Amino acid sequence: SGVMAWNPRELPPIASELYDLLSNPQVGKLLHNGINFDLALLELNGFRVEGPGWDTMALWHTAYSEFPLALQWLSTLFLGMPVWKTLVDVDEDVKETL
Repeated sequence: SGVMAWNPRELPPIASELYDLLSNPQVGKLLHNGINFDLALLELNGFRVEGPGWDTMALWHTAYSEFPLALQWLSTLFLGMPVWKTLVDVDEDVKETL
């Protein structure tokens, strides 16, 4: 996959433990939007990800396909987080004027 950024023997202890955990095919992984973002970024930085994996964003969309598939929306609904992003319509209007 990616080019190993570091020799595994030279990794800081926590990175070495993370490398071992992610590359262990017997340990399941739970990621949020991992298919589109996390896996590629981890591999780009030299980590190997093996074993069964579940993506919370994909699971959410499968269970509730009528609701938006957006981190902001989910965070506000389930965690009570204040809105930190602008509305999608406003973003699109801004992009069109640039």
